[in-house]
Amino acid sequence: MSISIAISVFVAHSVGAEDITKIRHIKIIGIKLNYILGGALVLMIYLLSNPILEMFLDNGETIRVAHTLILISFWGSIRKVRIYNVKGPISQHLYLRN
Repeated sequence: MSISIAISVFVAHSVGAEDITKIRHIKIIGIKLNYILGGALVLMIYLLSNPILEMFLDNGETIRVAHTLILISFWGSIRKVRIYNVKGPISQHLYLRN
């Protein structure tokens, strides 16, 4: 979520500067950064989830189910990234100001 907030700040700055091409560049960087950091987090959780779960749980079946649910939730959060085009209200607002 903090990546989205940071990207929003950069986009707002570019909107103020009326620089549409920079907004597209920031969007690409934000999406790549989200996938890289999210993928690293999923990989880390995938590799370390069983030892972490074993610290709190002692039933093997419960650990297996918890591991599966963790993987589903983390991959689901990465797949929710939506790519928006900058041809909407922002670009109309910029063109109206000229």
